[in-house]
Parts: sequence; structure tokens; C-alpha cells
Amino acid sequence: MTQRITPLTEDEKIEWFVLHLPYRQKMLTTYGLIYKDSSLYQQAIPKEIIENIEICCAEASRIACRFFIEFMGLGTNKYGELTEKTNYHKESDGNSYEIKIIDLGGKWVTLNDLKADEKKLLERTNLTVHKATAHLTYKAPYGGEHEIIYDSVELINRLLKTHLYDIVNYK
Repeated sequence: MTQRITPLTEDEKIEWFVLHLPYRQKMLTTYGLIYKDSSLYQQAIPKEIIENIEICCAEASRIACRFFIEFMGLGTNKYGELTEKTNYHKESDGNSYEIKIIDLGGKWVTLNDLKADEKKLLERTNLTVHKATAHLTYKAPYGGEHEIIYDSVELINRLLKTHLYDIVNYK
């Protein structure tokens, strides 16, 4: 499928900007706040549970990277290379329930929009999520590149700004 069968109403789009996107962006960014960017958070959380919270936030951030990459119209092919993927998953009832960036008034992120190092980062991020979070693997290529989350989050947030928020004049 190349688009949703039922376009979002204006109220549904507003709901996405007010509720769903902020919730998912918190999933994307909280690991950095807890683990690296804010010693204030680390001081406020009891030491006996900080590691558990860091683990949960890391996994949530990785998953958020993956769904935002797909939301923006990108993915990886069977060789692990970054590609444009603007199709929608078709359910057995003939509909798609996915929300993509264009459904909210934004525009697809294309390979031409990205520098070579940005393409490589998104490619590695998607593969890391696939190998380290979405599936249980051991010693898989890109399975342990946890440190790329920070750069990935920064790039994804910038792409969301330029390809969605700036276009619809939101935020």
C-alpha cells in the first residue's frame, strides 16, 4: 500500500501532535537524560533502581529510533543498507493503520536529504535495534553499538523538525 485508506481528520492530526508524538519523543530522548545528559536525574533516582531504569530507557530509545526511521519513510533492505520505504503495511481487512510523516502534513525523508555519514548512522541504528533489541542475538554485527543512540536521537529529532514540525508550523 502506498497510503492510508482512511486519511486522518484534522482532529486526529491534532491528537497526534498533542499526545502521541510527544509521548514517543520522550521514549526517544529519556535514555540520554537518565544516562548521559543530566546528572540531576541520576541524583534524584535511588541508586538501587537507576540501572533498571537505564536499561528500560535504552531499549525504549532504540525502539523509538526504529519506529521514527520507518515513520519518516526509511528502512533497511535485506543487505542492511538504508533505503526509502514509503509503503504501508496492509492488514487482512485491506486497511493500513500505520501513521507516517506524510499523514500529519510532513514530507518523506529521502536518501538525497541525508549526508553520507547520516545515512550510515541511520543504517547502523536500524540494524542495532534489529540485532540488539527487536531480536535476541549474540555477537551479531551492529548488535552492540549502543553508543550511537545519542547521535541517532539528535539526527532523528532534527529530521522530525525539518520534515514535519517546520512544515506544519507546530512546536
